[in-house]
Amino acid sequence: MNAIKITKRFALVLTPAVVVLSIWEFLTSQNQRAAFLFGQPTAVAHIFLQRIKDGSLFADIEATLLPMIAGFIIGNLLGIALGLLLWRFQKINQIARPYLIALGAVPAFIFAPVLVVWFGTGTEMKIVLVFLSTVLVAAFQATTGASEIDADFFRLFQTFRAKDAAVFRHLVLPSAAAWVFAGLRLNIGFALLGEFVGEFISSENGIAHRALVDAGLYNLSAVWVSAFVIAALAILLYAFIVRLETIFVPWKANFLSRRIESAD
Repeated sequence: MNAIKITKRFALVLTPAVVVLSIWEFLTSQNQRAAFLFGQPTAVAHIFLQRIKDGSLFADIEATLLPMIAGFIIGNLLGIALGLLLWRFQKINQIARPYLIALGAVPAFIFAPVLVVWFGTGTEMKIVLVFLSTVLVAAFQATTGASEIDADFFRLFQTFRAKDAAVFRHLVLPSAAAWVFAGLRLNIGFALLGEFVGEFISSENGIAHRALVDAGLYNLSAVWVSAFVIAALAILLYAFIVRLETIFVPWKANFLSRRIESAD
């Protein structure tokens, strides 16, 4: 993809944001009440730069990202392993699946008060909350990905007398990888949500904690700073997962790039 196409696509993506921000600034600059109720882009930018200068923004990002990433990694790794094990042992899967579906239907945040009793109000509670928010999604995605493999491929491997380890490595893992990475992308939002709930319950710093304090002070422009930082972190994490997917699932990345180029 050449530089002109990249620049054109980048401009198309940014245009709606520029239009919305311009209208927002125009309306709130003319009306003090609107500025109080909805915040103001220039005030948002001022607060953002001020928090960069005093270092509080980076401290909040660190306080949010560290437990979130820890819980995200643990939840997804254990979830993927659980999902593949359930696929491998179908009898256990049939017994466990109703319970997993029931647990998946219950928001992990309901267990937050219990987690406070078990793990206290520190980092451990937030890590466990993020873990619970992500583990079942990863497990279901891994199980579904492995189950979608055509039976003819298994028969082909059996024809060549491939061992179970070879079938798992060369057939099951590559086939389930696309589903696994789809689960990773979904879990970015769930992990951030779990972390934010943990900060709302009890925290002395963090992006969500900062937003809660600003909202209590009716400083909506400051709340928007936290919202935009959260959105930026989600985009960066999503881009990182997509980059990993291009490395571990290159055939899917090549297929998508050809579709994008044909659309252009």
